[in-house]
Amino acid sequence: MEQNLIIAGIISLVLTIMIISVSRSGNKDLAKNSTQGHVKKGLKIPSIGITDRALIAREAINYFPYEEFEAVSELLQSQGEKRKAVEELNLKIRVNYENYLFEVIGEEFDHNSYKDEIDEEVEKIMQLGIRGILKKYGTDCINESVEDVSREIKSSESWEDIKKRL
Repeated sequence: MEQNLIIAGIISLVLTIMIISVSRSGNKDLAKNSTQGHVKKGLKIPSIGITDRALIAREAINYFPYEEFEAVSELLQSQGEKRKAVEELNLKIRVNYENYLFEVIGEEFDHNSYKDEIDEEVEKIMQLGIRGILKKYGTDCINESVEDVSREIKSSESWEDIKKRL
């Protein structure tokens, strides 16, 4: 328990330092590239590395509705169904992923001109979050989806064919 608190403190400190450094450089870039309060098209959000994505995901999944997942997980048969449930519930905390991303890159990028890039980045971070949630539950479906599982078994195959493929 104490280790988790220490790790959370370290992560918060690292995020704060990153926010300060990115905000300082981001404000200058925005000031150079804006006209009369409007952001010019073609601007890009600051590059986010895998470490930043993982740190954001780690913070955001603290808000995952674990109670809801636990309430339905007993009813789900396959690992693919459990993964799908995690993906659906993860959408409920999308705003948390976005907020942590803006803390890292700067609030000035919370603008419609950056919507596509922000959405793409948030999706990448959410996938890391899903992976972290699945690891917490020790499921074997980290790289599976419901579609993958349903394609494994075809009604025209014999059990022997299925066993050979698996």
